[in-house]
Amino acid sequence: MGADWTFATGDEATRKAWAKKFWIESKTDSYFYGQGLVGTGEDNIIIEMPELEKEQGDQITVFQLREISGAGVANDGTMEGNEVAPSIYDDAVVLAQVRQAIRTAGRETEMRPSDKAMREWMRELLSRWMASQIDQTIFTAMETSPTKYLYGGDATATSDIEAGDYMTLNLVAKAVTYGKKATPKITGPTVKGKRVPGILVMAPDQSFDLTERDSAWSQSRMNAAVQGNDNPIFTGALGVHKNVPLHEHERCAISTTWGTGAVNGALASFFGVGAGTIAYAKKKIWEEKTQNRGSFTQECVPNNDVNSGEFLLAA
Repeated sequence: MGADWTFATGDEATRKAWAKKFWIESKTDSYFYGQGLVGTGEDNIIIEMPELEKEQGDQITVFQLREISGAGVANDGTMEGNEVAPSIYDDAVVLAQVRQAIRTAGRETEMRPSDKAMREWMRELLSRWMASQIDQTIFTAMETSPTKYLYGGDATATSDIEAGDYMTLNLVAKAVTYGKKATPKITGPTVKGKRVPGILVMAPDQSFDLTERDSAWSQSRMNAAVQGNDNPIFTGALGVHKNVPLHEHERCAISTTWGTGAVNGALASFFGVGAGTIAYAKKKIWEEKTQNRGSFTQECVPNNDVNSGEFLLAA
């Protein structure tokens, strides 16, 4: 009996398997995906729009329907003529192609390690690059056009920030208070049936100031400790204050020119649901080719862009 030439799902030549595994690894490495902050439902910090994966186009217009207001009509008052119109806000997500590649020097180089090992290294490095690209794009978009700035200490702008205007639990509470009074109100996702006010992500220096310099931190450690909650937004948190998970990430923007021009500072982001939108035309394009000199190239093309978010504050 003759032998059949087949390709299994895990075979190196089965490009679909590589591309799928690559995307899964990239999502796992991404802070926003790994912490469960991205999803297709409305109860997510970053809402993923899947439309352009199935349809042609380079832009999605995102609509948001706001709560209606007014006292309504009491008793037997006339309803006709006193109706209210809901407010609708929209924003555009415009796609932009982003590419990265790794190329070997040639066939002699490829003879030294196994081909499988080189492919594994390439895929790992490119997937980590893609994850960082997604995270940096989101952080940049959120920090570029915030709804509100809140400042540490008695500062009212970056120009008058001075030494001692640290990240504190008081600033976290101030962010929660602002979110409740904002129009529209800022609310966080629902976790095990209970809605949190939002998610706060701070820079490592801010985390140090909060945990080492704020006397209220050690006093609140027992309350801030996360116990018995396996949700990603809690398990990855430094702690919880006012029911807000507090996170640390090195991609939060930093500055060395605030205050009089030589004061270090950083931006922490307070995210509510719907803070941003992300869309993909193609989540990955995996290309492998041999050039005329016999070198081997692996390339990944994530197409992504994030619109400016409506919910960002803190400094």
